[in-house]
Amino acid sequence: VAVDTPILVRDSEEEVWERRYFAKYEDNTVYAWGGGTTSWSAERSSNITDWKMAKLAESEEKND
Repeated sequence: VAVDTPILVRDSEEEVWERRYFAKYEDNTVYAWGGGTTSWSAERSSNITDWKMAKLAESEEKND
């Protein structure tokens, strides 16, 4: 997955999916840019958050 690809993330089945942009995949963990920023708009490369669950945003668009 390319950096800044739109993804949906959450930490549990009970939570709603949140829209984010992919930052990296490392040690079996997906990381997304914080607060909806991208690699271009993030103030620092440390502005990334790990998530337990993730999927490509386009998979939701096909279901609409």
